[in-house]
Amino acid sequence: MSKKNRNLFPKPKVNTKSNIFERIIDEEREIPIRRVIPPDLPVLYSDGLVVQNRNGMFTLYFFQAKHPLAFTTEEVNNIKSVDTVCVAQILLTPKQMEENIKAMTANLERLRAETSKLKEESKVDEEPENSKEDI
Repeated sequence: MSKKNRNLFPKPKVNTKSNIFERIIDEEREIPIRRVIPPDLPVLYSDGLVVQNRNGMFTLYFFQAKHPLAFTTEEVNNIKSVDTVCVAQILLTPKQMEENIKAMTANLERLRAETSKLKEESKVDEEPENSKEDI
């Protein structure tokens, strides 16, 4: 096989200047990656998380508690345990885990800043107008 034939189908190169999920660079052109969220994708609630690191990969297990119905003190006292059911498990490379932690940390910091700002604004709004002293 000649050199010319080997280069007909070159391996795509990853653009190292941006996130690996953003685009793949071919020797001829950039191929954008589209994130598609199917409209019928179920939204799941998780109130528990287990993270395992095995064989150089991370597995995230998301759990949801299945609270039993209890209406009386006697029913509550008869509860022996509460099940938590794994609703999703996600396998990540260390690099993906690092990028996800950075993204989640940035989002959490932004939420805290917004919440703090809203609390400060509500404190200002709650001050009664008559609280000013007459001089």
